[in-house]
Amino acid sequence: MPIKSTKKQLNLHGYCTVEEAEDVFNWLQKHEHGALDLKDLAHLHAAVLQTLMASQRTVKALPADEFSAECLRQALLFPNPNSQEQ
Repeated sequence: MPIKSTKKQLNLHGYCTVEEAEDVFNWLQKHEHGALDLKDLAHLHAAVLQTLMASQRTVKALPADEFSAECLRQALLFPNPNSQEQ
């Protein structure tokens, strides 16, 4: 299963398919201050992405792949580390 969680953090890794969307949604509802760790994520189904976007949670880590990281940064409103804005 590509989901590991604690009370404070949801870790998504590997391939998150549509089957994980409901589990992600349920965790987000139960842990309203929980953060996201996506560093080991390889693929994210659009249903899971939409759930994460709606949650507006803090993202602790993005995937190592630069393209995936930038796409998720923009979708989840994660601040760009190269931005001049403070």
